[in-house]
Amino acid sequence: MARGRMLDRSIKMSKKIAKTSMAGQWLYFRMLPFTDDHGRTHGDPEDIKAEILPKEAMSEKKIRTLLIELHGNELILWADDQVCEFVDWHDHQTLKGRPANSKFPEYQAVTEKGVKRLVKVDKETNETGSLSSLPLSSASKVYKDIQGLELTIEEYQKLVTNHDKESVDSVLMAMENHKGLPKKYVDAYKTASAWLKRRASKSPDQPVDKLKQTTIEDLKR
Repeated sequence: MARGRMLDRSIKMSKKIAKTSMAGQWLYFRMLPFTDDHGRTHGDPEDIKAEILPKEAMSEKKIRTLLIELHGNELILWADDQVCEFVDWHDHQTLKGRPANSKFPEYQAVTEKGVKRLVKVDKETNETGSLSSLPLSSASKVYKDIQGLELTIEEYQKLVTNHDKESVDSVLMAMENHKGLPKKYVDAYKTASAWLKRRASKSPDQPVDKLKQTTIEDLKR
């Protein structure tokens, strides 16, 4: 594996990078030099902490949260605890000689093996199709199982993007403790979205504090 990787100046125009938090960008750039010749690196937050961020104060919980964000913004493909695969990695890196074998599994192979071959029914057309035939992002890793209702990583990231993380986590906890949830609701994402909107409509408008200067220590919390 090379001692470093290329970082093109064109990254300044990346919309994916622009919508990513400063903490997420920081982790993305820190992981880049540790990718192998296939754009893959550790997927387990514990391994990332030990191998890539050994002297940083960032917690494994924070790393996991940022990996979810990077995956949701399509900067990496993250198979929980198995591999992080950088998107479009070969478009920006030049290899000398034959690529070395990767010690990490290919993201697509890992997720395809783990995806249950269920049938998705389109209510409008009443047509059926296997999840394995859908785009990989549609059959993504489950972030949380809430009384049998599955919320994917992408769906969780959308909730956090549209609302604040504290409110999202609070609603998900309320759903986990709600008796009879599976009998009343069939979709975790739509249910969480509705509950969040309901809470927001009941809350009075809060004054917006002046932006505080963000430090590296703030990003690591």
